[in-house]
Amino acid sequence: MKPSPSWYLATLNVKTCDVDTALLAFHELGSLGCEEKNISDELVSIKSYFEGTQKKESLQTQLEESLNAYSVSFELESLEAFSFNLNDQSWRQHFNPFLLIPGLVIAPTWEKYQAKENEQILFLNPGTAFGTGLHDTTRFCAEALHRYAHENMPKSVLDLGCGSGILSFVAQKLGYTPVVGVDIDPEALRVTEENAEENKMEAPLLYSSLDEVSQEFDVVVANILLNTLNFLAEKIDQRVARNGILILSGILPEQESQIRKRFEALHFKKIHLDIGNEWACLHMKKEN
Repeated sequence: MKPSPSWYLATLNVKTCDVDTALLAFHELGSLGCEEKNISDELVSIKSYFEGTQKKESLQTQLEESLNAYSVSFELESLEAFSFNLNDQSWRQHFNPFLLIPGLVIAPTWEKYQAKENEQILFLNPGTAFGTGLHDTTRFCAEALHRYAHENMPKSVLDLGCGSGILSFVAQKLGYTPVVGVDIDPEALRVTEENAEENKMEAPLLYSSLDEVSQEFDVVVANILLNTLNFLAEKIDQRVARNGILILSGILPEQESQIRKRFEALHFKKIHLDIGNEWACLHMKKEN
């Protein structure tokens, strides 16, 4: 039986003025994601997730040394190990076939779904990777790919934070080529390859780091959180071709202005904005 993945959850309190520096330190240590919560005007609680591939004491030492090196004043509330139960399949009841974009149905691999006329099917098993298509951010990005699909095809696509591979596969179904996926989570890359095999499709070219990608792309889609978008902004800029399209999601509506200004400083122009109940998706074009 495959062992359950394990992680560490570090909970720290830092001064509001030190939040960005602390997040940078966590990113350098391989953080898989962070959550922030304001305790007061001057204090913020940060929860940061790390792979459970090292000893707890070692990770704690690295956290403390890194924050001290950046002169961040902090209080480490807890550092806890937890695991994901791979045998718990109760979430499957919430994942039924559905139309993601016109002509493309997403169906779980355990469902027997027959395509209707003019329908394509993408069978998906997300495993522990993000991306079933049910989340607003994934839907926004898929709709964006559909929006730009038929303007002087073919186009190259970079799927940054590819998760289950759903957006890479959507791009392939829409005729984009070549398609490249990047995710720092090895499980996501494994799941993407498995989903490609399930659909008898060629897997996108996969990388574990944006630093490994050297080419420019006509469309870059980044469905990742604000802090990571901010941190990777210059590297993302380098991967977008002249007059290329940048699709940014994983951001809250109130964060749109901040990330828009970040990329406007890199000579991108806002061309469209989708806003849902909790999430936003910003489309930008790289100017000459």
